[in-house]
Amino acid sequence: MKTVVLMALSLGVLLPGIRAQPLTLAREGVTAYRIAQAAAATEGERFAVRELTNFLTRVTGAAFPVVAEAELPPGAPAIYVGWTAYAAGLGLDPAALGEEEWIVRTADGNLILSGGRPRGTLYAVYEFLEQAVGCHWLDRATEVVPRRPTLPLDALDVRARPTFWQRWVGCPHGSPADHWLFLVRNKNYRHDQPLGFGRLGEEFPQGLFSSLHGRPGTTHTFSDFVNARDWFETHPEYFALVDGRRLPAHDASGPGQLCLTHPDVRRLTAEKLREFVALDRAEAAANGVPPPRLYHITQNDRYRAHCECEACRAIVEREGGESGPLIEFLNAVAEAVEPDCPDILLVTLAYNLTQPPPKTVRPRANVLVAWCDVYSKCDVLRPLRHPYNRLHHDQIKAWGDIAPRVGIGDDYWLTLGYYSEFPVPWTMVQCLGPDLRHYADAGCETYHAEAAYYVEPGKNFIDLEYWLAFHLLVDPYRPVEPLIDTFLAGYYGAAAPVLKRYLAYLTERIDREAPFLMLRHTPYRLPYLDLAFFETATRLFDEAQAQVPPDSPAAVRVLRERFVVDSALLYLWPWLERKLPAATSLPFDREQTVQRFETGWTNYER
Repeated sequence: MKTVVLMALSLGVLLPGIRAQPLTLAREGVTAYRIAQAAAATEGERFAVRELTNFLTRVTGAAFPVVAEAELPPGAPAIYVGWTAYAAGLGLDPAALGEEEWIVRTADGNLILSGGRPRGTLYAVYEFLEQAVGCHWLDRATEVVPRRPTLPLDALDVRARPTFWQRWVGCPHGSPADHWLFLVRNKNYRHDQPLGFGRLGEEFPQGLFSSLHGRPGTTHTFSDFVNARDWFETHPEYFALVDGRRLPAHDASGPGQLCLTHPDVRRLTAEKLREFVALDRAEAAANGVPPPRLYHITQNDRYRAHCECEACRAIVEREGGESGPLIEFLNAVAEAVEPDCPDILLVTLAYNLTQPPPKTVRPRANVLVAWCDVYSKCDVLRPLRHPYNRLHHDQIKAWGDIAPRVGIGDDYWLTLGYYSEFPVPWTMVQCLGPDLRHYADAGCETYHAEAAYYVEPGKNFIDLEYWLAFHLLVDPYRPVEPLIDTFLAGYYGAAAPVLKRYLAYLTERIDREAPFLMLRHTPYRLPYLDLAFFETATRLFDEAQAQVPPDSPAAVRVLRERFVVDSALLYLWPWLERKLPAATSLPFDREQTVQRFETGWTNYER
């Protein structure tokens, strides 16, 4: 009998007990199935039931009654959602699963969707709807809900969880109020992301998320532990010695760092950390949620401001760089607080001068090192395995080799504003699969990327990039091409094959001709944005627009991608003209291009 495993994740295993069997949930718009809700279901699990009922009804046209498990008629076929007695009777123990781990299983003509708390059952529902039913949520306003009045299922038997237990691809400046549901459905939402929680309303299911990060925040926090306003006047030696003088640390921008070898700095940092933990635990207890797990002790956002005192320099020389004093400092604080706070992780960034790992010192088990790009040193157009990025590729692997806990604090997604003059035809789609696999291979367990993708139209295929990232953060080993095909078909309709050809052409030209750190080059000197590029892109977008009804959602999305090309064409028009032979003109209708540009800008809603 054929058994379909929905996703081959790191914990994907066939479950013991009764053999999985195929079944049919609906026939010609009629179902005999009920959705059985577990007793004492959490609010998140009740929300999962509502989501399942909504989409199954829309897919099949059948009404799926929701009943308490105890009220289910004997022998009636059912979809058992949550921590049900039926699942327990088959030897399945959801309480033994992780908070984001799920089970999808068919047995004896029934379907089980269950998982750990608080989010496992909800993720089981979304995984089933995506992989077995064909529902997809492509952006916050676009969903794919197939029409399948008869809904057969192959035998299903899977236990899985996300590879990265923190998956943050979000904007530090907030996001639209309707963004949370899109992220939840793609398993990418954390309650502690700055996404405007106060505007979510009553629909937001309480209890699904609690704060992952503790006080004082997530980046550049040295001055929150030892601040110049409190100590610089009386103890300037607590702060970094740079070029013979002490620099105070007032805030995230410094201007200085801390003296990481000073015993008082280590003691004061541990004391302040205990204060933060105590405040967070009291607040969590008052709200009935788990306390935060991650506490960030990270260097200030200054490049050359690390301490040059004799003790700090001795460690730098021994360890080959600034990561040596940083890790010794974190280890000392982590050891000091471990007896009182054995369940927390101290997070620091391998950032700027601390990117390369130390030669001999090793982080403690309660220290998580998050490698972070520095905006301008990684070529964002090519995967890390490319020779341009070999340094960073090897640094990440090296941290994975020496550190028991590693993650990615990846800022290279914050690239939309490089060209303020016009949007540029470029994309990172080609990087996501190999890069996220590399992170997973290196043992990374957390991922953080700042990305304001709904703020401005900076490049091509923005929505594809983020949807693809959401799925690959759950399972970085999934084949990328089928995911791309799924998105393009759902997003661009009949124009999808043409858009895929444009994507292939764009990435081929970039890979072959774009210089290192292309996005830092003068716009008119980007070598691949030549006449041949715009001629090919114009032909492809003419073909794509002919495939879809003019006022359809797919046509609007095609026009959004073309808007990026039109913007670049109009901006570069004078430079393209200068390269033409005498008495010739560009083979484009300028007035039509301007009109398309204006329409595209008007319709570019985020």
